[in-house]
Amino acid sequence: MSVQIFVPDAGSTPATGESLKAAAVLATGTAAAVSASTKTTVLTIAAAVDTYITQIIGSGMENGKWFLTVDTVDKNTRRAGGGERDREWQFVNPYLIPSGSVFDLKVEHFVTGETPTFEATVWGYT
Repeated sequence: MSVQIFVPDAGSTPATGESLKAAAVLATGTAAAVSASTKTTVLTIAAAVDTYITQIIGSGMENGKWFLTVDTVDKNTRRAGGGERDREWQFVNPYLIPSGSVFDLKVEHFVTGETPTFEATVWGYT
């Protein structure tokens, strides 16, 4: 017998039957010519209503450290590396961005002399 323990992501809110909806692309973004050691915004979502994020995929021409930021506060970070330049978040419970908040997905890389491009897509619902 196996037991699974669920530990929610910071900021995630359990979805109820009423709040479950089909996920769709909420935003896409691109940051070009990103300088090394500079945290750069790839996309921004200004939440006019409560917004639930279900999945994020970020990709770049170099490995990067990705930052999920709400109202200028880093809530979660993930690294892409080891030859895999994509970084994915899949939330078991949708990640709530409260109405009136600003969500930014940022990236930073550490390859001196390179200015790569990074792209991201966010899925979810309102």
